[in-house]
Amino acid sequence: MGVRLLKSEVEEIAKLLNDSIIFVGAVAILAYLGWRYRATQDIDIALISLEPNDLLKLGFRKFKGFFYTPSGFKVDVYTRDVNGIPIEVLKEGVRRIGVGKVRIQVPRLEDLILTKMTGRARDEEDIMELLRIHELDWEYLEMRFPNAIPRLKELKRQIDRDRMLHHDAL
Repeated sequence: MGVRLLKSEVEEIAKLLNDSIIFVGAVAILAYLGWRYRATQDIDIALISLEPNDLLKLGFRKFKGFFYTPSGFKVDVYTRDVNGIPIEVLKEGVRRIGVGKVRIQVPRLEDLILTKMTGRARDEEDIMELLRIHELDWEYLEMRFPNAIPRLKELKRQIDRDRMLHHDAL
């Protein structure tokens, strides 16, 4: 889905569910990157104070085990954790980022990156794009998720090497 359409859909979901959810996945990535960089086929949300069936009362539909927004976009719903990171952890560090006329809740940058440490190529690309632009709170990571640090530092070194090669080529 294109970015303009995605932003519009995210804005509508936020109007319906705002403080009851945290946007994760591509929407959170795009929010941190200024809504440029990549497209997505679905919207990922972590439920804070709703149960999945509460979505049905708000106009969402369920078909073959998947939820869809009132306008038909697929929504992946997380209820306990997002790729091993408990929703309670995501909730503790929630940030609010503007999208159109609303502000959406997204995880702290470090927590978002940890949800993307799946080993999938797409997720690694997302992490590298975030690391190119944002500095991490290494102390937080050391305290909360020390096992992630070696891989993140390796990715950061790779980005720094790429920058040096690009700079030298100029």
